[in-house]
Amino acid sequence: MTPITTHERMTRAYTHREADRVPIFDFPWDTTIERWRREGMPAGMSYEDFFGVDSVYLIQVDNSPRYPKKVLEETEDYLVSTTEWGVTLKKWKHRSSTPHFLDFTITSPDSWRKARERMAPTRDRIDWDSLKKEYALRRKRGDWIEALAWFGFDVTHAWAVGTERLLVALLEQP
Repeated sequence: MTPITTHERMTRAYTHREADRVPIFDFPWDTTIERWRREGMPAGMSYEDFFGVDSVYLIQVDNSPRYPKKVLEETEDYLVSTTEWGVTLKKWKHRSSTPHFLDFTITSPDSWRKARERMAPTRDRIDWDSLKKEYALRRKRGDWIEALAWFGFDVTHAWAVGTERLLVALLEQP
């Protein structure tokens, strides 16, 4: 079978039709991209093109409480900052790792209610300028386009309230 575009491949996968191969895509960490560049991936080339995998364009939807993002400490090795989810975390700059979650704004049912009020849908939660610039190009290239509203168990336990707090709350406040 002749190679097809990512859009055609994904459409066939979702409609249970034969494609040239199984769709392959991922969202590697920045440190992974850095390593691939050190190991020979050309600068300016996407990892999708280099490895011949599928290209997915994400339309990001900001569904966070939009707490202020601030850098609290920065060294050559790591960054301590706050996120739009109200989390204080430490991230290594040149090592791949799950961030170290240090503190949370959402710590109780009351603080969750306040956070939820901050999550009201508004038009500015999508980067329309980027979408206008990229959408036609990505469609023409045959990329798969999907919207991403970031939520679910991972976001709830790690990025919003903390794993221990969530598990205890599930037991004590079902």
